[in-house]
Amino acid sequence: MWQAMLPMLTERYLAALVAARQTEQPGISPENGWDDTSLKIFRRHIVTLGKSGYSFIYDELEAEEPVTWSYQLHTVTNPMNVNKTREYVHIRATSKDGASDAYLFSSGTLETDTTSRFFVPAVNWLRADEKGHFAPYPNHWHFTATSDKQKVYRFATIAYTHAKENDAENAQAAPRKLKDGSIQTGDWNIKANISTGGKPSFEVRNTRKDCDASISYQDYGATVIHDYGEKTELKDKFPNWKSNARKTISAPEETASGSHPHLVPDRRVLTATDWDIFLSGRD
Repeated sequence: MWQAMLPMLTERYLAALVAARQTEQPGISPENGWDDTSLKIFRRHIVTLGKSGYSFIYDELEAEEPVTWSYQLHTVTNPMNVNKTREYVHIRATSKDGASDAYLFSSGTLETDTTSRFFVPAVNWLRADEKGHFAPYPNHWHFTATSDKQKVYRFATIAYTHAKENDAENAQAAPRKLKDGSIQTGDWNIKANISTGGKPSFEVRNTRKDCDASISYQDYGATVIHDYGEKTELKDKFPNWKSNARKTISAPEETASGSHPHLVPDRRVLTATDWDIFLSGRD
């Protein structure tokens, strides 16, 4: 399944970073993005679509100059299967009993790659057994999708997690692009601006007649939720950055009150430790 255990993931990447610095390997360099960057905005919106097993993720990215953008997914148990279609890139991760399918939509054509190695070997220097032996970390699997150079870029991901025993049924659950440009996935219709022009926006709406649930966002404004007559607005609340924080990065949090059983919005935050989205830093 997708790597979501941040302590484990961070530990391995931290080990890789320390190993690179200690051995002066070329992985930690301005050419690979480890330096001041021209990143202006990274906002990630996450909406869990009820109990359907689907999640919708919308990433809005902006830089001061054209750069390449990289999107990454990681697995631990098994390697990923990748299939590029005309509409999206399909990435599948599996474990013993379950599977996760990610359908990646983007502003343009993506170059994709998979590897079983970290960009720098992750050397275990944190955890030793009772005899003082540091067991080596096993390699994980890493998927990377890279864009062409753009100042503005958007990714939209539909993730679907389910049991493997229903694979035949789940094969029919892939999202469909409709004539109006929207995406239909299960009972949910999604409209999102994934072009490099215009302002970022999305709308997610349940299409069942007996379900009044929707969430929308546009023009850098509030995120608005409608759920069976109840309306909630999520508004940005900027954290109090320390004086040495990167002031060019916009990383607001969204706050709201109320409970919404059909739509579960997550906070839009800068998630450097997620290792999901990187600004490559290449001019």
